[in-house]
Amino acid sequence: DRAAWLYASAVALGLATLTKETAILLAGGAYAFFALTRKTRLPWQRAGLAIGVLLLTVLPYPLSLQVAGHTSTGGSFLTWQLLRRPNHTWSFYAETVPVALGLGVVAVLVFGLIILRRSLVWSEGLLLCWIAAPCVVFQLWAVKGFQYLLAGAPAIAVLAAYMLLSTSWRLPKRATWIPERVRSPRFVQASVISVVFLSLLWALAPHVGPNQGASGLAGSGGVAGGREVGLWVRENTPEGATLLTLGPSMANIIQFYGHRRALGLSVSPNPLKRNPSYVPIPNPDAALRHGDMQYVVWDAYSAGRSSHFSEKLQQLARRYNGREVHREYAVKDGKETVVIVVWEVRP
Repeated sequence: DRAAWLYASAVALGLATLTKETAILLAGGAYAFFALTRKTRLPWQRAGLAIGVLLLTVLPYPLSLQVAGHTSTGGSFLTWQLLRRPNHTWSFYAETVPVALGLGVVAVLVFGLIILRRSLVWSEGLLLCWIAAPCVVFQLWAVKGFQYLLAGAPAIAVLAAYMLLSTSWRLPKRATWIPERVRSPRFVQASVISVVFLSLLWALAPHVGPNQGASGLAGSGGVAGGREVGLWVRENTPEGATLLTLGPSMANIIQFYGHRRALGLSVSPNPLKRNPSYVPIPNPDAALRHGDMQYVVWDAYSAGRSSHFSEKLQQLARRYNGREVHREYAVKDGKETVVIVVWEVRP
């Protein structure tokens, strides 16, 4: 029954939104599909009921904020997300996503859409709307990192596979110098599939195994040495210790793996210029002087994003008799590079 599938999809989208709020953008893809397709008509009654099911599924989130008495925190977080500065250029996704998907996959997808544009049916239209919704929003609203386009990855994979299996991969007739066996559609198709597979291996190879880079791609995670330094903190610092890190990313990593409180120096005290989930340090100098923080952590990832705070953090470590107690290394350009330094400080 189409209605049952529609309502089940609304529940699934609601659950995805509870997991990560930006999943709600897929509702825009569904709207675009029903607005553009000629094969399927969605009655207003069913559409309204599906929206109601979606809202009912998402309702526990605002209710939990209401019961906890923190609706202002949710509003502050939404305001910050809408007004924050872009964290990458317009070319960011165009430069990084095709390479991550595999250039062979992207080439097959584009080529297949061109030669099959007259024979596409409603299912391919649904996949295209699925892909387009997050791409358009995050291209215009350039505040989200690399992984936010993962929502379209399954649709891209399915659509590219369809192109590979449905397209008649034939060489031009005038290429008579190529042997007949090589010119057969099956041979050409198998060759294209092999090239796509190799392109996927090429895209995947740098990401197999531990991250060895001294810096990471915004939003892709994998800060070099992060887990290792977090485990070191858990094993070598006293319970109740507090650490001053360069940025909130390293603070989160240390709190997750090290089970110690950590605060980022670069977190703005202005509520309009920071993520509401981050805790600012109004006066880091005073906090170190009074012994409220016992360790200072510098990392190459955050330093690459803000040289000003990197210099400030090192200045504070020197001022309060910083004694280096740990280092983490990573390989960059064939050379071993320091990516994280931990100092023990005293007032």
